[in-house]
Amino acid sequence: MEQVIEYRSYQEYKQELDTELKKTAEGFVRIGYLLKVARDTSILAESGYDNVVDFARAEYGIDKTQVSRFIHINDKFSQGGYAPELKEEYQGFGYAKLSIMLSLPDSVNEELTPDFSKSEVQQVKDEIDEEEKKRQISKVMLEEKDSVQQSFNNKS
Repeated sequence: MEQVIEYRSYQEYKQELDTELKKTAEGFVRIGYLLKVARDTSILAESGYDNVVDFARAEYGIDKTQVSRFIHINDKFSQGGYAPELKEEYQGFGYAKLSIMLSLPDSVNEELTPDFSKSEVQQVKDEIDEEEKKRQISKVMLEEKDSVQQSFNNKS
């Protein structure tokens, strides 16, 4: 059995964990950036792969959905939308939360902090999705009402 590393203090332990979590989130953004480079340049020309999806699948076991998610995370959360660095305001979130946040409006993402758990971010997304469903139902009902009213007016 391997020996557990002993830390001098909670602060030392927490600092090391914080550093690793930051590197992990930044790694996802950097992976997205590198996949975008493969997609947008001729870097794969000498590899024999036709595209970034074929390359990622064959070399790393990353499927099309994951490639897309990495790229979208980079689009939305990297500095300038095309950089290997995560925007400062999104540092500390991690891949799982950033993946959920992809489908949230920027105004909502700006209100979230790394202190939110993954389930809390998911709950925010679920609430927004439910509100959108209600809006769509209301829109359809209004359109149907207008159509019925117009039909009634045309018969008069």
